[in-house]
Amino acid sequence: MLISFRSSLPNPGVLQSWNPSEGACSFSGVSCKGGRVASITLYGVLLGADLGAVADHLMAIPTLEILALRGANLTGTLTAAGGAPAPRCGARLSELDLSGNSLGGSVAGAAALAAACPGLRALNLSGNSLGLDPAAKETPATRYLDLSSNDLAGEVAAGVLGGCRSLAVLNLSDNHFAGKLPPDLSSCYSLTALILSNNNFSGQFPVQTLTSMSNLKTLDLGFNSFNGTLPDPISRLSTLELLDLSSNSFSGSIPSSLCPSPLFSLKELYLQNNLFSAQRLDPPTLAKQSGNIAVGLVTGKRYVYLRNDESSQCHGTGSLLEFGGIRPEDLNRLPSKKLCNFTRVYIGSTQYTFNNNGSMIFLDLSYNQLQGDIPKELGNMYYLMILNLGHNLLSGLIPLDLGNLHHVAVLDLSHNALEGPIPPSFSALSLSEIDLSNNELNGSIPELGSLATFPRYRYENNSGLCGFPLPPCGGNSGLMQATNIKRLIVGLL
Repeated sequence: MLISFRSSLPNPGVLQSWNPSEGACSFSGVSCKGGRVASITLYGVLLGADLGAVADHLMAIPTLEILALRGANLTGTLTAAGGAPAPRCGARLSELDLSGNSLGGSVAGAAALAAACPGLRALNLSGNSLGLDPAAKETPATRYLDLSSNDLAGEVAAGVLGGCRSLAVLNLSDNHFAGKLPPDLSSCYSLTALILSNNNFSGQFPVQTLTSMSNLKTLDLGFNSFNGTLPDPISRLSTLELLDLSSNSFSGSIPSSLCPSPLFSLKELYLQNNLFSAQRLDPPTLAKQSGNIAVGLVTGKRYVYLRNDESSQCHGTGSLLEFGGIRPEDLNRLPSKKLCNFTRVYIGSTQYTFNNNGSMIFLDLSYNQLQGDIPKELGNMYYLMILNLGHNLLSGLIPLDLGNLHHVAVLDLSHNALEGPIPPSFSALSLSEIDLSNNELNGSIPELGSLATFPRYRYENNSGLCGFPLPPCGGNSGLMQATNIKRLIVGLL
């Protein structure tokens, strides 16, 4: 069947290694079990094939378990039942990846495809041109379903999600959905990940719909039009490890129930670019938040933090990605529908091990309306790598306790009304980036550590702040500046 598929291609030469005189198990992209074809992975191979040929020659292989044709220049249409004959699938086919192609059709067609493959557990149709059929009655019955980056638009009609009881992962990000989330989403009670970012969903936080999902670990509602306050029952989502509510219109205070106890599992929290307000950056329970991170989970892993340079359309956009396995749902966290200038890229390596009560590692509350002092309790978030409180209305002194954040790599307190000196304890921090600009700070920038290695614009617009890289404090300016430059050169060497 593999040779017949190669012969059906417009340019069979793209599979030159598929030599009829050799066994199929030696073909490029083909893996076997017990001498039988079990997996075909042809990422980025421009096959130019029609979906029908893929179905007839590859999907129908009885022993095939995995078929991955991402970015293979496939064409064709997924038709609903009653249209073209349904494709034939081998009984063992469990993973089908047709993402990044030029497939048309509808969600109903995707459901028909899944129904024709009774063993299918994972279906990835992201990055195609699927639309939302108004007559669609159910979602494809799989465990993992990715329909992100398609042409799905409008409101999700009641009943469409009624068949989602078996779904563990549902990704509908980067589409054109609008309106409120349908109540029947609550029937997806097996979900561990719900990714709806980069759409135009609206309404209040759907807590009643979501609390039925007792195993939900990832909830991504970023870059939508949700509004209103966050209700206290959000604490019922106690299994959450990642919560992204960024770039919406949520308002009011951040509820203390967000992190109610050490049993709460939250690791990543994105609240930036909303309308949150508070007289004090509270609650202290946020600073005491701890989760159940397994020992050694992130030890030594590479990470990269991407942040835009204050584009008017992309305020507060920032993401922590992990090298060595960046998943599509992680990349969808970036605002692909807006032109954002990602000029700040921070790269580091986690050198420590969480214990069984490990803390949050990423906290971004930027671009809100938070008021009052920075609570000293944040200094207890020992494992924090990124702390961004920029572009708020915070005032008072920078707590000395923030100097206890020995693992922090990125610290942004810019565009607030903070006053007083930079804590001397900041000299001991191993920072990759700091931004204290546009405050009311005064005094001398601590000379030790890495603080003098950052560009001056990270400290500018603080009328009382002085010392390298800003103009020197007091007299002997020429001598002091030369000394600081020499110190910087020696430090770099």
